[in-house]
Amino acid sequence: MKKNNHITQATKKKIYLIFLTIWLIASTYIAYEGQFESPYRFHPAGVEHLPFEYPLFGVTFAISLYLLEMLNYALLFSNSSIVKHPIISYLFASIIPFSLLCIAFLGAMHAAPFWGAFIQVILFTSLFHLLILPPTISHFRRNHQIEESNEN
Repeated sequence: MKKNNHITQATKKKIYLIFLTIWLIASTYIAYEGQFESPYRFHPAGVEHLPFEYPLFGVTFAISLYLLEMLNYALLFSNSSIVKHPIISYLFASIIPFSLLCIAFLGAMHAAPFWGAFIQVILFTSLFHLLILPPTISHFRRNHQIEESNEN
């Protein structure tokens, strides 16, 4: 009987673990930058300086957006359509990263340090998406086509 699922469960677990690790590292960096006060805060003379509060909502929002991007990549590599239709899969997987890049730059002016960290993380991920992901998809596709032909 022919297998419809070309990607094994062990491969999926490795893929999920890789993207979970990347997300945890990026989330830690964004959360760490959240503890710093924005250098652009306006403090007029004669007005009492309010204490800095950790921007929990903003940090959680940035981390959640990046989680969306990592889930996008995890689903890209764990779905069998990447083997059959790599170009279409790549194009569909490009929607979320470039949308998040636009969102990140819309909030760039006078942004808090955690948003600056989010922009850096999104830029590195976009470089990954443009430079490393296409050859990775090609290599991934070749390996899984070889495995499929060995099974038959």
